[in-house]
Amino acid sequence: MNLGASAGLIIGLIVGCALAAQGAMNAKLADQIGGALPAATWSFSVGLLTLLLIYGVLNKPIPSISDFQSAPWWALLGGLAGASVVTGAAFFVPKIGVTTWLGAIIAGQLVAAILIDHFGALGTEVRQINLTRIGGAVLLGLGVWLVQKGGQQGT
Repeated sequence: MNLGASAGLIIGLIVGCALAAQGAMNAKLADQIGGALPAATWSFSVGLLTLLLIYGVLNKPIPSISDFQSAPWWALLGGLAGASVVTGAAFFVPKIGVTTWLGAIIAGQLVAAILIDHFGALGTEVRQINLTRIGGAVLLGLGVWLVQKGGQQGT
């Protein structure tokens, strides 16, 4: 594994930890301020302010409207996925727990990723489906089921 791939794996693990914490934080905030929607709104507001601060610190220009107009329409919809994760976590984490919520998200991501890679969808490089990838997705799905089953039994 090269340095870039290793760094990506490490950063991905760190972001995954942050995502687990974010689900719990948003669920608590939703309980305190009246629901998943206001909690998600607050979360995205803090995120926007953070990004604007980073732009300022790095002295990077904010993209113009014309920059966005040159992008394919579907590339502008990535925020919908983020909004569904944040809002869903605030709503569902208290009901099913952080582990089951993230397990389901990761399983769904893996299935979608395998298909996106296989077909080269959304401008990605083609990476064929194989038995190893299918096996990994099946095992992860089994893991989500086991985590949910264990959570129901309190074990």
